[in-house]
This record gives sequence, C-alpha cells and structure tokens, in this order.
Amino acid sequence: MKKITQIGALLLFVAGLAVHTWLDAQTTVQVVTKTLSGEEKYAAGTTLTINGENAVIYGSSYSGETIRYQIEIIARHADQKVAEQDLQKMKWIKGRQGKNLILRNYVELDVNESQPESSLKVVYHIQVPEACPLIINNYFGQIKLTNIPSAVNIISEFAPIRLNNINGAIEIKSKFGDISGSDLGGTVSIEAERADIDLKGISGHLVIQAAVSNIILNQFKKLEGLNITAEKSEISIAANNTFRYSFVLENVDFDPPSWIDFDPPGKDPRLRKSGFTRIPFNPLIEIHLTVGTLEIKQQ
Repeated sequence: MKKITQIGALLLFVAGLAVHTWLDAQTTVQVVTKTLSGEEKYAAGTTLTINGENAVIYGSSYSGETIRYQIEIIARHADQKVAEQDLQKMKWIKGRQGKNLILRNYVELDVNESQPESSLKVVYHIQVPEACPLIINNYFGQIKLTNIPSAVNIISEFAPIRLNNINGAIEIKSKFGDISGSDLGGTVSIEAERADIDLKGISGHLVIQAAVSNIILNQFKKLEGLNITAEKSEISIAANNTFRYSFVLENVDFDPPSWIDFDPPGKDPRLRKSGFTRIPFNPLIEIHLTVGTLEIKQQ
C-alpha cells in the first residue's frame, strides 16, 4: 500500500509539473525595443571603446571614414507596461575622451526605484574604418567580430567570444566565456579562466595563459610561435614535425606521437625538447602544463 501511495504521489507531481509547463508556454512575452543609430567622423589615431552590460556586440570593418553604429535596447516581460518602464532604466551614452570614442550602456535607477523585472539586452552593430583599433569590455552577453585588420582588445566575463579574420594585435581576457576563432593573424594574446579556447587557421605569434580550460588548436597557417602556460586544463594540438617543441609537464597525461624525437635531456629533468638540433631555426611550440592532459596529433 505504501508503494502504491508513493507512485500515486509521483504521478500527481508529474501531472502538476506538466500543467505548470503548459501554462508557462501559453504566457505571451511582450518585447519592447528602442533603436538608436548614427556615425562619428574618424580621424587617424581614433580608438573605439565599447563598455557593455548584457550586450551582444557585432563588429566589422569597412573602407569608409566614419564609425557607424546601430544600438537596439530590448526589454522582454509578460506585462508590456513593465517592459516599457524597464526599458527606460537601461541607459546608453556616447562621448569622447581625447581621440577615444566611447559607447556605453548601463542600468541606472532613481532613488527608491526597483531593479528591472524585465529581461534587458542591448545589441550593438558596429562598423569601423580598417585602421580603427577596437576596445571592448563586456559583462554577460556575446561578442562577434569579423574582418578587422586593426588592433582588438577584449575584456569580458560570462560573454562568449567569436572571432573571424582578425589580423593585428589581438588581446583577450575572458572569464567564464568561451573563445572561438578562425583565420587570426598577427600577435595574439589570450588569458582565459574557466573558458574554453577553440582556434584554427592561426598565423603569427600566439600566447595563451589558461586555467581550467579545454584548448583546441588546429589548421596552423604561418605560425611563427606558440606559447601555452596552463593549469588544470586539456590541450589538443594538430601540428607536425616542422616545429620545434619544448615541454614542461607536471601531472600531465601525454602520449607523444612517434614523429616527436626528443633531444638529449638537459639540467632540468622536467624540460623535454624536440627539434632543436635537427631544425634549430624553425618556429617553436612551448607548452607548460600543470595538471591535465596533452594531445599532439598530425595536422
């Protein structure tokens, strides 16, 4: 009897949950949007800085001489009146500090005003001249950049980053936001904390510092150097025997491929090298990993 009672209670719970889910699905979400657009004259030396919160940022370059922007501020709530009120709490400003053009969004509350009940989001669509450096600070959102030949600097938290065809000085610091990219060139520096990294088509120099990350690198083009310092991470690299290698591995699971011929050991027993005698001037891949796994496979 006790077992039957328990089964009956479970069925009632499941039925109640299904009804609750069905009712939620019937709730119509009201969407209120405010759109702003404009452009600013570009002069040599101008930098564009975007300071975003709950922002989705799309950026690209073009051959013009102005910085173009379109900003959408979006509020979602079941009650349209609440959405309209909350939309006014998300502020957007632009201004200049010297040659630095700044675009920023943030939530601002009057005295005794309550926090927004709506889901708020700001969407940036940015086009910059090809020579214009781009600085992005974003918290909770996304960043997607494509076809930018100038410098890019990103600091983000809880914001996935996607890069395509970026060539210049690239600096990225990301916490809890995965980084993916293709066709990156120049000098690329990445600091990642609890953020995975997936890159392909890399040229130039790549430096990675990571903690608790899954790092995947493949389809190198004209890689001139790779340096990875990581802890508690998994690393997978598709490469070949045209590179020199230097490993410092501590508590790491690594089964080297047969084509990596290690040079005679030196004074530091932790340091293993390959190719320094055979190809002393070829690009160097350096990996310092503490706790994790390392895979190197044929490209």
